[in-house]
Amino acid sequence: MEDDFRISWDDRYRFYKGRYCKDYSSESEMLRELIKEKYLFIKLRKEVLNLINNDCSNDVIYEWCLKHNYENCKNRTDENIHNFIYYFKRTLKKGQFRDFSSGMLLGRDSCDVPIQVLEEKLVLIEQIEFNRFQREKYIKEQESFKKYDTSLFKSELSFKIFKLFADRYVVDCYKDFSFIYHKMLSEDYIYKMRHSDFVDWLLTNNFISSSQREISRWHEGLSKKFNSFERLDFYQKVKEELGV
Repeated sequence: MEDDFRISWDDRYRFYKGRYCKDYSSESEMLRELIKEKYLFIKLRKEVLNLINNDCSNDVIYEWCLKHNYENCKNRTDENIHNFIYYFKRTLKKGQFRDFSSGMLLGRDSCDVPIQVLEEKLVLIEQIEFNRFQREKYIKEQESFKKYDTSLFKSELSFKIFKLFADRYVVDCYKDFSFIYHKMLSEDYIYKMRHSDFVDWLLTNNFISSSQREISRWHEGLSKKFNSFERLDFYQKVKEELGV
């Protein structure tokens, strides 16, 4: 039995990736560009095949090649143009998509891996990159959480809800923090405490400034009357984003 020396699609892709991936910000970006490029070349090849099958003149076909800068076909002599069109038609009729792609790429190697294989790889790579992003995000979150005293929250998720709401939606510190305190207390996300202790915690953990702590309304306690539709909507958006 003879050895099978055919190169697998994976090996061809690895070779291409090794040469060109450095030119992109990520492997997924390279794959997206390759897939987009392949679909474009399929469309262009179909377009020029229609010209040939409709017996368009060599001048028309050459104009098409000039328009798309196929194989740098400018500045050719009449004889060269004749030969160029002959081999161009022959390439297309033989179905040599790789040769056609190479002509469109002007010197850069054609990636002859099928679109379906590239699309499958893109799905896989995007999942890997997303998992890496989520892992890095989690590590950064854990590092950032270390600077906060989270003991008044009943879970890590509880603190995430509070912090995301505080970072995005707190405008009037007294009204907004009054709302989030009572809302999270009612949903059993935080431990019950004196209002003054919660306000002191806000100050210690830099959610309010010293000047904001001096606002006289804090001494009245945290009011339940700021349960507006807008704040409830913001709160729900935070929970949905965190998958709650």
